[in-house]
Amino acid sequence: MKKPCVIFVANRGYGLFNSRLILMKHFLSHGWTVVAAAAQDIYLEKLNDAGITIEPVPFYRGGFSLEKDWQAFHELLRVYKKFSPHLVHHFHAKPIILGTIAAKKNCKAKIVNTVTGLGHAFIHGGIVQYLASLGYRICLGSSDMTIFQNQDDLNFFLTKKWVSIEKTKLIIGSGVDIQHFKPSQVFDYQSAPRILMVARLLWQKGVLEFVESAKLLKKNFPNALFQLVGEQDFAHPDAVSEKWIRDVVDQGAIQYLGYSKDIYSILASSYLVVLPSYREGLPRILLEAAACGVPAVTTSVPGCREAVVDGKTGWLVPPRDSGALAQAISRVIKDPVLRSKVGKSARKRVEEIFDIQIIAERQLSVYREIGIQLDMTLE
Repeated sequence: MKKPCVIFVANRGYGLFNSRLILMKHFLSHGWTVVAAAAQDIYLEKLNDAGITIEPVPFYRGGFSLEKDWQAFHELLRVYKKFSPHLVHHFHAKPIILGTIAAKKNCKAKIVNTVTGLGHAFIHGGIVQYLASLGYRICLGSSDMTIFQNQDDLNFFLTKKWVSIEKTKLIIGSGVDIQHFKPSQVFDYQSAPRILMVARLLWQKGVLEFVESAKLLKKNFPNALFQLVGEQDFAHPDAVSEKWIRDVVDQGAIQYLGYSKDIYSILASSYLVVLPSYREGLPRILLEAAACGVPAVTTSVPGCREAVVDGKTGWLVPPRDSGALAQAISRVIKDPVLRSKVGKSARKRVEEIFDIQIIAERQLSVYREIGIQLDMTLE
């Protein structure tokens, strides 16, 4: 008797390991074959160690490339033919577009797509936005369900008529492990305040605004530490150059800590988290910070405003406004009591809404709605 198979597809193993592992393990516990298809990275190997079958697919994140995107599409065709999955779940733009076409062509799987944000194409426009729009319009109508992580993106796709309301679900965020991300037992308010930004080094994440606000605030708070953590992504068309980062570090505006595999230890000792992004799906770092009792200052843009309740669990400022960002950070630095109060409210909200167990159950309910039963077997 053949075991049922589910394939999870994302642009990198990182996205699956950090946000979807709980779902994968749930399928494994019910006897399914579970496959992770993503670009090769250390997290894909970690999924393999967890008992998940891995299939490297070379998704190119540097924009549209006919040659490289065709190669990824060809690999997806091979993977779907090899496993004949009963369910495929795609995350991120290229996996959604290329994967949906491949699944329709090469298997009879139920198809679920999660739009994790609109990103570079819809921030900067141009030919890439046109191609992404065309891909979404063609593919999403033929999938069984499309999940959105914020209301703005859902409304946008409905207005464009790329999806029908009957085949959409709103599940805000991917959840956070509140047992791992938890408040530090004792926070040292006497130490220099650490203002932390965690993001890929892309302009659209608000790296420039973070640095500019740090320069403004250093005048009044010379002991404050402004720290940037995140990987450099030189293939991305919106990448911040290595030279620019070196220059601002040499000027003393910020500290660049590079990429970290242990965000919790950095978060737990941070005074405030900052994410001045131009647009998001639902930024995981803001939920992780909240789970640690660390308040955030972020922008009033799609995705970010779902993660923060202005004035209660953090603060919202206009995008691309370094002055407003600096003003909000300044207010929190001056008032440790406010910082503590807002941090506690942020933790409570995560416990009630964004616990990864709650989010995982909502995902499973989507599978059940389209006819996927975990105890099913196939002849």
